[in-house]
Amino acid sequence: MHTSILHTIPVADFSSENKLFLDFVENPSDGLGGLLQGFSGNAAFWQDFLGAGAYGQKRAGSEWMRILDDVIELGKRAGTAPAVLEKLEQAKHDGVLFVVTGQQPAILGGPLITLYKAFSAVVLSNWLEKLLSRTVIPLFWVGSDDTDFQEIRTLSTLSEDLSPLSTGIPADAHESTAPVGDIAIDSVARTWDSIARRLDAFPKGGFVRECVSKALSAARDNGEASAAVLASLTGGQIAFADGRSVHIRECVGSLFSDYLEREESVKRVVIERGSRLESKGYHAQLSVGEDSGIFLMEGGKRRTVKREQLPLLREVIRQSVGRCSPGVILRNLVQDSVFHPAAVILGPAEIAYRAQIADLYEEFEIPRPVVVPRLAATYIPAPLKEIVEGETRDRINMLFQEPARFAAAIYEDAVPTEIEQAVSRFIKEVGGAVDVFQRTVNEAIHEKLRARLAGRLSELRKRVDQIREVEREAGKAAALERHPYLANVGSVVKPRGKPQERILSSLTPYLFSGETAAGIVRAAAEHYIHELMDGNPSHIVYCG
Repeated sequence: MHTSILHTIPVADFSSENKLFLDFVENPSDGLGGLLQGFSGNAAFWQDFLGAGAYGQKRAGSEWMRILDDVIELGKRAGTAPAVLEKLEQAKHDGVLFVVTGQQPAILGGPLITLYKAFSAVVLSNWLEKLLSRTVIPLFWVGSDDTDFQEIRTLSTLSEDLSPLSTGIPADAHESTAPVGDIAIDSVARTWDSIARRLDAFPKGGFVRECVSKALSAARDNGEASAAVLASLTGGQIAFADGRSVHIRECVGSLFSDYLEREESVKRVVIERGSRLESKGYHAQLSVGEDSGIFLMEGGKRRTVKREQLPLLREVIRQSVGRCSPGVILRNLVQDSVFHPAAVILGPAEIAYRAQIADLYEEFEIPRPVVVPRLAATYIPAPLKEIVEGETRDRINMLFQEPARFAAAIYEDAVPTEIEQAVSRFIKEVGGAVDVFQRTVNEAIHEKLRARLAGRLSELRKRVDQIREVEREAGKAAALERHPYLANVGSVVKPRGKPQERILSSLTPYLFSGETAAGIVRAAAEHYIHELMDGNPSHIVYCG
């Protein structure tokens, strides 16, 4: 095990994950009884799977070339490594495999889940290259055409003392229904400036400052800036496709047309699959509405298409499909129709989506990729390493579920022996004296006075019990003297009461460890992927 990995916790211990995800990772080769494409670490599985479809076949045509040119140009601006760019050039002439993941472009690289997806794609690509002796390219789909501003606007990290530190893109930087990738680079830069000076205390924070500075200089908008930061954090080991690409939509114009004509059938499939999932005790992640699953771009905004406007939408698809933007169902089909990925790296909710739309791949004759769960991990900054690394499995589970209780248990362990003994003696002696006093007085006083006396003695006992507070305070003081950042453990593990990976910025490990954080996170991803392929999935607790 890599020295930065403190614990590996069975995924089944995480009750917060949805049941479908837990069942899938516990037995991935089963594929949830056929609801998903199963997988294993066996070379024969991958060879048989890839030989049965269009995966990695040589592609031709001007549309494919234009898509690759877009990916290469974005990679050059973002900072994709030359070796990956060379593989993209190779894809113009030879068959190559893709491992695809993606996320909407949250500010400056997004939360840790984005980093985990990227490294999972890089690690799985390298693993498949060695296993199959074929060229494999990790590709990150930047969902810049998404419009959920609240989802992407906040940058949350930690101060050097592990207290929370947050900022966010101003509300007036985004118009409702406009693509979040289009947010002006100046707005992103001003948001960064509002927090940058507070990060100067980090001795190794220079890498982050340089990374962000390069991204803000090279990128033209928020979508490209997020990709550029992610490129730096992964050492340039991943390529990028932008969901706004007109060439991608032109390449699959016929898919847009087919989807629109069969949309009612698509909705029935999604509803029926959802019912099937629910009958197995799972949650139907997707619901369908009356609106079309295809949006129109007008005046820089994404507009919903009502049923009565379908003739207009058909004409736009025929004349100018680049003006169309796919909804969540069609986006997956578009991505996989274009790149034919051997595998897609997904989070728990996305895996549930895939289980609900899996039948659509056969209906639209699109190769269905293997679904691989992204790295599941918790980052522990170096100041907390000594506390966490030697703890028991039960204590670590307590840390994830109730960080305050975890800290209280450490405080209790730290109570000086002499204080513990003194408090115990006091409570025993004084408490015993109160008991003797009550028995003696009860025998000597009138019955009517006993009730009043009982109330006063009850208060006295409470005050005796409060001496325990001395013990607790002494333990807390001793623990904080040794581990001064323990009081902020909740801000690290469960900020705002939510899973760390969804809140803390991908920049966080790099603030504490500088450029070496890339190797640390990658090691966690490698351990995770290898265990996953061996049928032993774990949540990785790592330090940097």
